[in-house]
Amino acid sequence: MDLDIKLGDIPELGSFLDYLTYRRPAVKPLGEYSLNELAAMNSNWKTSCMSKGLDNLIDNIHRRTVTYQVYEGSDNDELKDVQLYCLSSECGKDRPIAFICSGGYYMYLSNLNEAFPVAAGLNELGYDCCVLNYRVACDHEVDKALDDLANAVKMVMDDTEKYFPFHEEDRGYIVAGFSAGANLTAMFGSTQIGYAKYGLKKPEALITAYPPIDLELFPPEQGGMLMKVMFGSKLLAAFDPAPYTFPTALGTDYPDTFIVHAKDDEVVAVEHSVRYDRMLRENGIRHEMYLVEKAKHGFGLGLETDAAGWLERAVNFIEHK
Repeated sequence: MDLDIKLGDIPELGSFLDYLTYRRPAVKPLGEYSLNELAAMNSNWKTSCMSKGLDNLIDNIHRRTVTYQVYEGSDNDELKDVQLYCLSSECGKDRPIAFICSGGYYMYLSNLNEAFPVAAGLNELGYDCCVLNYRVACDHEVDKALDDLANAVKMVMDDTEKYFPFHEEDRGYIVAGFSAGANLTAMFGSTQIGYAKYGLKKPEALITAYPPIDLELFPPEQGGMLMKVMFGSKLLAAFDPAPYTFPTALGTDYPDTFIVHAKDDEVVAVEHSVRYDRMLRENGIRHEMYLVEKAKHGFGLGLETDAAGWLERAVNFIEHK
């Protein structure tokens, strides 16, 4: 991909431009930026990662239908942006389907530098992927995001051949998330508020990259703000946060979990993953924590950082129980 071309000048990306950095504030529309310009403004947005993700997305667009509405036929404007992008591997016939949730503080979604590059990496490793554009910046944010993820999983797993033709039907699924998306992924593993609540099979594994696990580890002002973003008007009523907190949310049937985090993360401190690791260990949950020295926050696929290769390590963890 030409790193200097404006994204709006790439015809295949026309309908995707509003969703590559969904609701992220910017000086001008995303289509007026090139990948080089975006990388210059965001130090962790590597052109190698973004171009890999977009090349894979465009390749899929040329081969098949990619975009599906999770709430098809809904007249609710809030639900129309809940979209699933199904990206197919040429050899993903017998592996679990990966559902991928980007981060963005539950206020926006960083699909361009997190979900789409990781989907490209997983496609290369033989995994069909579903990138979820879930609801953000809305009241009762976490509950709605969990609803969106659960409905997306149900939609695909109930009719796998529709979304991934010629691939085997019953092959399970995994969920991968980044930052706020990793928080969502971790909660989805809970039997109280996650997969079991929705009558879904347990994910074969969770992949959580730089997950915010314990709001108490944030400075008070930041933690309080995140609480307001996540729970909204719930906080004005009698609200019990226990089901959403760890270790309570681990429950008794939590999925295998892979954690990756950079020690120099300046947004979500590595202590979040260290605490998550301890809770998983104390509850006897099969898991692996992989800490890297320098990659900071939002590294996504991790190319050009110490996190390069983390995805292959995660896949090895999933496939070798």
